Amino acid sequence: MRQSEVSEIIRGRQVIGYRVLVKIADGLGIPREWMNLGPAATASVYPGGRDTASGPEAEVDEDVYRRALFDLALVAVANRPLVRARKVVTLPVPAPVPAPSRILQLHVVKVREFRQMLTDASRAYGSDPEMSSATAAWAHGLLKSPGAEPVRQALMAAVAELDIQAGWAAFDGGLYGRGMRHYTQALELATQAGDAYCQTCVLCYAGLATVERGQPNEGL
Repeated sequence: MRQSEVSEIIRGRQVIGYRVLVKIADGLGIPREWMNLGPAATASVYPGGRDTASGPEAEVDEDVYRRALFDLALVAVANRPLVRARKVVTLPVPAPVPAPSRILQLHVVKVREFRQMLTDASRAYGSDPEMSSATAAWAHGLLKSPGAEPVRQALMAAVAELDIQAGWAAFDGGLYGRGMRHYTQALELATQAGDAYCQTCVLCYAGLATVERGQPNEGL
């Protein structure tokens, strides 16, 4: 960090940037988890153990997954079909990844950066409602985990912004109902977080979409 920036922080300048806070924590030897910045170096915010599964997934042993991968590796290396003496393994779809045991500022940063990446991608290549909705669903799953109240407030605002992006992507793709669903979720989260600016953005985008849908009075 620049000496001038360090001097300003020492004199009391408030630090809110995630990467700056990480530099301070690492530089002073403070564990990141103490500042709600991320998990310990040897820990994870995701619960350990085997994947939780039900149905066919629960009957598949870890060795089966390894065997299937090794079989395909032999095919790739030998560059010819593999003669199998055993039955071909059909792997089931894995169960959903469990939610993190605790939300941290790291998750807030991830949600905001994913939103920005989706926005940039939509400007360059066009909107992708499927990807935007899937990312928003992942972000909503984070809200199910506990965390410090300031972090939860920041995460709700970040997820609301992601819902706005997903709402616009859906409307841009001709999916008005899906877009309004995302806008409704965004408005609810922005209200809970007390983010008036985000509330205003939601209403503006939803209003514009409704006007273009042919309902000017409701849009207004």
